[in-house]
Amino acid sequence: MGKQVGNGQCTALANYALEAAGARSRQKNSDFASGGWGRLVLFLEVTECGPKETGSRRDIKPGDIIQFRDAKMKGKKASGRGYYTMGFKQHTAVVSEVENSGKVVRIYHQNSSGRKFVVEGSLTLDDLQTGWMRFYRAVK
Repeated sequence: MGKQVGNGQCTALANYALEAAGARSRQKNSDFASGGWGRLVLFLEVTECGPKETGSRRDIKPGDIIQFRDAKMKGKKASGRGYYTMGFKQHTAVVSEVENSGKVVRIYHQNSSGRKFVVEGSLTLDDLQTGWMRFYRAVK
């Protein structure tokens, strides 16, 4: 926590986590949308018809890689006091913990809000308002 991994980019942390687990790092020449991080476990997106979920939140595990695209989240703070907003144009994070059958996911990430060092965060998946999140499982 609080230290920069690699060049400080969000993908550097995810690659480090995969390599530390003995899995393949991100496939070279894979574009952002396809991920290249492994096997797709869950795809959450907000469509014109509302939220859409492909896969199961119950399948998310610590060590999974999350890709965000145009994702904006808004909801109540865990403390119950006030609201939070969070947004990621393009971002990558690592799942550190899964709570409440996949409704809440704790993450490690870096290069967010100008901070090129590792920080913790918490996501309530039902708070996704726009964009998408994809959860990938490492492949050895």
